[in-house]
Amino acid sequence: MSEVKRFIVPVADMDGALSLFVDAIGCRLAFRDGNDWAMVESHGMSIALAGPAEADGITEPALMVKSPDLEVAVGRLVDRGAT
Repeated sequence: MSEVKRFIVPVADMDGALSLFVDAIGCRLAFRDGNDWAMVESHGMSIALAGPAEADGITEPALMVKSPDLEVAVGRLVDRGAT
């Protein structure tokens, strides 16, 4: 893998999630598309908040990575215990 692009968190309540990340934790709201998608940032890291319409089967927090060779990257992760 060459780089981690962002951390994705599925959320059922976008307003509640943004209240947590922006108001309580202190992240900066970078982008919001209604209740479908939002991006918050803190210290150079992006966290994507995916509402139910955009989560696309993601039920737990996940990493979004960029890799020049997907098969090699997946093989390395599986070899190290990823499921």
